[in-house]
Amino acid sequence: MISKYFTVNGMTCSACSGSVERVVAGLEGVSTAEVNLLTSTMKVLYDENLVSDAQICSAVEDIGFDAMVRTESAVASASTSDNEDDDNFVSRLIWSFGLLLPLMLMSMGPMWGIDFSWFPGGTMGLGWGQFVLCLPVLWVNRVFFIRGFSALFRLDPTMDSLVSIGSAASVISGVISLLTHSGSGHMSLYFESAAMILTLVTLGKYLEFRAKRKTGQALKLLRDMIPDTITLMDEEGVEISVPTQSVQVGQLIRIGPGERIPLDGTIVQGISSVDESAITGESLPVDKVVGDVVTSGTMNCNGSLIIRADKVGADTTISQMIHMVETAAGSKAPIARIADRVSRYFVPGVMAVALLTFVLWTTFSKDWSLAANLAISVLVISCPCALGLATPTAIMVATGMGASEGILFRSAEAMELTGTVDTVLLDKTGTITSGTPSVNTVHVLCGDMYKPVDQLISEGAPVPQSLALAMGVERLIKHPLATAIVDYCHMLELLPEEITDFENLPGMGVSAQISGKNISIGNAALMEICGVALPQLPAMAVPGARVYMSEDRHVTLVFDISDTVRSSSVQAVQDMHARGLQVIMVTGDNREAGEHIGGLVGVDRVVAEVLPTHKESLVSELVAQGHRVAMVGDGINDSPALSSATVGVAIGGGSDIAVESADMVLLHSSLSDFVRGYDLSRRTVSVIKRGLFWALFYNAVCIPLAAGVLLVPLGISLNPSIAAAAMSLSSVSVVLNALSLRRRKL
Repeated sequence: MISKYFTVNGMTCSACSGSVERVVAGLEGVSTAEVNLLTSTMKVLYDENLVSDAQICSAVEDIGFDAMVRTESAVASASTSDNEDDDNFVSRLIWSFGLLLPLMLMSMGPMWGIDFSWFPGGTMGLGWGQFVLCLPVLWVNRVFFIRGFSALFRLDPTMDSLVSIGSAASVISGVISLLTHSGSGHMSLYFESAAMILTLVTLGKYLEFRAKRKTGQALKLLRDMIPDTITLMDEEGVEISVPTQSVQVGQLIRIGPGERIPLDGTIVQGISSVDESAITGESLPVDKVVGDVVTSGTMNCNGSLIIRADKVGADTTISQMIHMVETAAGSKAPIARIADRVSRYFVPGVMAVALLTFVLWTTFSKDWSLAANLAISVLVISCPCALGLATPTAIMVATGMGASEGILFRSAEAMELTGTVDTVLLDKTGTITSGTPSVNTVHVLCGDMYKPVDQLISEGAPVPQSLALAMGVERLIKHPLATAIVDYCHMLELLPEEITDFENLPGMGVSAQISGKNISIGNAALMEICGVALPQLPAMAVPGARVYMSEDRHVTLVFDISDTVRSSSVQAVQDMHARGLQVIMVTGDNREAGEHIGGLVGVDRVVAEVLPTHKESLVSELVAQGHRVAMVGDGINDSPALSSATVGVAIGGGSDIAVESADMVLLHSSLSDFVRGYDLSRRTVSVIKRGLFWALFYNAVCIPLAAGVLLVPLGISLNPSIAAAAMSLSSVSVVLNALSLRRRKL
């Protein structure tokens, strides 16, 4: 099974997107199909051996929509497509309003006392003149008829079907009145209604289109962080300007002062400071020298840099951010299923109500013109597009807001679920603490007793060779404790020993062979497994982790290592408690170190000395008890727990954002960002529910009103023109409701 995104153009309402979903999901080999009305995208999970991309696109095209595989070039050209759509809307509106105004004057003028006795053909000529003015309006807005009747003929009507039937019925009834008119007396012509319906619906679609574009502003800002061209240095050192997408790994590029860095790379020449605020959240520029790594999306502040490309194209940090935001915005939240279920039966139900309205009013009033007017109003005032837009617009705004603050949601479902959690599990190292621990004390075996290395050096003794052994092993693994040991050995200007065999034991440590010696470095659990007796040593001055190194089953080194609590962790835990969340810290460190850190930040409970698999068991146990659990960790050793949690949250180290097991990535490595993501989730779901409520409430009130339920008792009804305006405004109001998320900062 593979998952692929397609671009689907021509959808106007949730009935359209529902039709596309059902047709594609019905193909042999397709497991699921999810369509996002706002982004015009479709995510399909399918077996490529049973169905091809061409067959999927063909199935969509057979029901009247355009489809193509979504590629990087298609994404890059999205703004161009938007401009073309904008121009198309403006052209249609100019023609529509330009013809509608004289049409309204001819239709309503006699009631306003305007004399049209001079018009050729008198009353009949004036009527046919209205028909002639109406035809161009029908033509420039013919897209409604093409899509609407196409959907109707395949028995899967959409909003376009309602609009096309309503406007067509207005025109047909007007023509019938002209053909059957005796030549004198009043005529009920609806040409201005047909033109007004199409014009106002087009205006509403244009306003909706402009409002929807605002929902994607954050995504556009992310794309704008990748320059279109880049200065490439060829093998002879000649600088040439080339498209950014054409750069390959290993090539050299020059970044001048004030230029964006478009890829992930390593500085090979130059000194500068780099503004990394967009990625790491660090407000002050960071000094960079030869050998330092730079990240795409950051800004070179002053000096000129020559950079070797390490990651290009879709592999860069900024591209991964864009992909995650697009994926989340294009996915479907569970709450959207409400709209999906309603919209499937909505349009057929509205058509049935319109038909019933016509039959009942014709029967009881004997006025088929009135009956037609009310039936047309029912058709055009109904708005399935408002239902379809309520969820995706809010998700688009929220994911964009989150991304701009370094909070990335992998899917709309993750966005929705984050605000439902009641328990938060926090990994200690790298999550609550800074993740950059340092060595406080090293105890070395001297004869039959242990002495601090600092004491030996102060007494003039040479640096123990066993430290070089430890450095040779620890430099091969990427763990904060190992890094602390390597940094300590670097400080002593040691050179690492070369190893001949190596094995990483997650949650415990490592084992290796060096110069014929069996070396094990890790925690007390590893020493117990290896059958190594632990020495009796004084308690750690600062609670932390104690790492042992054994040589041929004898402990020769003991490292006392401690970490510092992140400045934001204490406030973040307080904020979680203020929101009624239970906070549990889990760590593989000893209980003393765990209790010390847990007490500093004020968690409710500390679970210490656990392996990565045990973290997953703890998460599963809490979920089984009915809790909704958010697991916050580094995304590497915590992957099993992240996958089992209701919401897995990875603390990203700036460029490490592609954590497949996480539902949310916090780029700035701050727990406070989880709290902000939690608040954003709750606000987003609230906005979605409000949008769905008003969309349903609007239809529940306006459809009976359009059908004439208040006509007899109160004399209140809606003509088709007012109905069209109300329908258009309902869609715009739903989008504006989603945009209200942006009024409050995270």
